[in-house]
Amino acid sequence: MKSCLTLLLLVSFFTLLTAQSPKDTKITYRQFVSGNLLGAASIVGISYERMVSDKLTWEVGLGVGIGAGISYYPKEIQKAKWCFYTGFKLNSAALVGSGGGYGGYIPFGMTYFSKTGFNFGV
Repeated sequence: MKSCLTLLLLVSFFTLLTAQSPKDTKITYRQFVSGNLLGAASIVGISYERMVSDKLTWEVGLGVGIGAGISYYPKEIQKAKWCFYTGFKLNSAALVGSGGGYGGYIPFGMTYFSKTGFNFGV
């Protein structure tokens, strides 16, 4: 019985340590660096994003191509969470053998906003 009580107290203690209050999830930084698959920089690349509002960002990216665009997040962007987005992007790609090309598209994806400011989007 004593060991069960001790185990219960330890689990409760560690749960409290890892729990986040609502204010911990609010984004406090307004600019990000992101690694992207099928992002603004075409197939794979790195993007720089800056928040315009709690739901809107603009970005430029470099990778297999170059690109720029805006992203709209229907729900408020939060730290340590996957956030759905859509928007409008323009990019150009340099592909070996085909020469590449350029174009615009409407993306649908998700971005994970880390606590450190480095994010990952798909």
